[in-house]
Amino acid sequence: MFFGKKKVKDTALEVGPETDKKKDTLYLYVSENGWAARIASVNKQTSKDIETGGVPEMETPSDERIRGIFKLAATHFSKRVLRDVGQIYILIDEANIAVIDNKENHLRAPNPAMLRELGARQLNTDQTSYGERTLGNGPAQSMPDGYLGEEAEVSKVNIFIDQKTLQSYLSEFETGVLALKSVVPVQDLLLRITEKQKITPSAALYISEQNIYIAMVHVKFGQASVRTIPIGKMSIINAIAENQSVSLTEASVSLAGRDHLSSINLSQVKSGASSMTANAFDVALGPVLVEIIQAITDTIDYFSNQR
Repeated sequence: MFFGKKKVKDTALEVGPETDKKKDTLYLYVSENGWAARIASVNKQTSKDIETGGVPEMETPSDERIRGIFKLAATHFSKRVLRDVGQIYILIDEANIAVIDNKENHLRAPNPAMLRELGARQLNTDQTSYGERTLGNGPAQSMPDGYLGEEAEVSKVNIFIDQKTLQSYLSEFETGVLALKSVVPVQDLLLRITEKQKITPSAALYISEQNIYIAMVHVKFGQASVRTIPIGKMSIINAIAENQSVSLTEASVSLAGRDHLSSINLSQVKSGASSMTANAFDVALGPVLVEIIQAITDTIDYFSNQR
């Protein structure tokens, strides 16, 4: 998925010119809570994983936190570090992304300007950057038996991000912008994983620090959808911290290496009945788990029955 390109090919991520093939490749993952990177060396045929901490203040808005993470990453990847890097691919964990498939896109022969306007309406913003590709890299979509509409067309999926938001992120990563090949949202990666499944329709779920992403695809009918649920790993840690009046770090440590989830009686939590055997973890985590399960169930039901 290529943001900001007027013309997008359906192939996988492209390498640059022939000279770039002799240089290293940097893969950078950025989220609200940090970044991770891998440098793949062509000459040495090795890869090196790089990770760092440094989380911005959690009270700040999501886009400001991600921008802060880009700035932290930029301080690590100086021109000296990037001197052997010929191409950079960025995977971004950004919640404010719009996914539009053939079923939602009713434009006739849309041009880039029309598509950007469509994405802007979805995201309630002025301008967007977007990427377009074939859904599933497969043939034209098939219609259900008895369908009397127009002939099937090639299934496409468009993914949009607010243009100013993307520009603000990349402005913090100026040292590597000339080698940048693509910015791929987590949502598109999940869709690609789902499209490869042999069972149709299929779904993929990813739990990040702040959100849960559910990607659902029915390649045969040209349907693709990603729902972002604002509950993540930090929701569980926050629940423990508030219940036990401890810091987020202490709550995170108390959860590490122990299974506090399998013993929770969800039926009892749903009914609101109290239990003499419930411990502090059960009381704190039970409502969060119920909320997560209900949100996932509602999402799958909507895709199955309404889409």
